[in-house]
Amino acid sequence: MEGGRYEAEPVSLVYDDNNYYMVCYSPKYGHTVTFRVDRMEKVRTEDEIISEEAMKQRDDPTETVAQAFRMFFGEQREVKLRFHDRLIGLMYDKFGEDLKITRVDGQHCEAEVTVQISPPFWSWLFMLSGDMRLTGPEDLVERYAALIKNAASEYNK
Repeated sequence: MEGGRYEAEPVSLVYDDNNYYMVCYSPKYGHTVTFRVDRMEKVRTEDEIISEEAMKQRDDPTETVAQAFRMFFGEQREVKLRFHDRLIGLMYDKFGEDLKITRVDGQHCEAEVTVQISPPFWSWLFMLSGDMRLTGPEDLVERYAALIKNAASEYNK
C-alpha cells in the first residue's frame, strides 16, 4: 500500500525491529493490514463504531501480529512446519508460548501454525531452509518448491 487515503480500524500498536506499527482491520480487504507509524502522514480519526471483526482481532492482538511476518499481509493459512530442535525458542518467540509442538524424531519437531502467506513468509522459510521445512498443505509445498526452482534458475543465468 503506497500513497492515497486508507480507512482502517485500529487493533493494536506494535514495536518490531526498531519501528512502531499500527495493526488495523481493513474492511476493504477483509483482513488485517499494518502501517509503519513513522511513515504515516495526515492521520485523521473519525467517530465511528469499530466493526465486530476488528473487535475480535483486539481480543488477541498477539496472534494477529504473529501471523503478519514483518508487517506484510497476505492470505491467512494454516501450515505445518518441520524444524530442528535448535529452532524451538524461535518458534515460541514467533508464535507464542501456547504453540503445540510435536516431536518427530531425535532432532526434529513439527507444529501447525497460522500465518499470512506473503513474501516475508517465504523469505523466512528460505532463511531457515537448512533447519526448517514446510510440510503442508500440499499446494503451498508445491508453491514453495516452485519458488526454490525459480530462485535456482535465476542464480544460474
